Amino acid sequence: TVPAPPSGAVILDSLVWTLDAQNGCSGPALGALPAAVNLGITYNVSADKSKVQIVRLVGGQWQNVDTVPDPSPTNPYVSSTIRDVGTYALIQRP
Repeated sequence: TVPAPPSGAVILDSLVWTLDAQNGCSGPALGALPAAVNLGITYNVSADKSKVQIVRLVGGQWQNVDTVPDPSPTNPYVSSTIRDVGTYALIQRP
């Protein structure tokens, strides 16, 4: 379970996940990714793309992550360049 999204926002398409990383197949867990990676998300519900936001759970609070919508209005896809592991969600702001 995760806290509710920021006031008035809704978690879009039930998209909540935890991103973990480790040093090698059986190595220790990493607190951050060794390099920036693209996090691309496709959603399967109707949404106002201008209000779709990737968020990350930090200290029990959702924080916005820089989110870039696909320029095609018919492609339900957003992305971000991230370096942090942790719990992420896709929300639609009010």
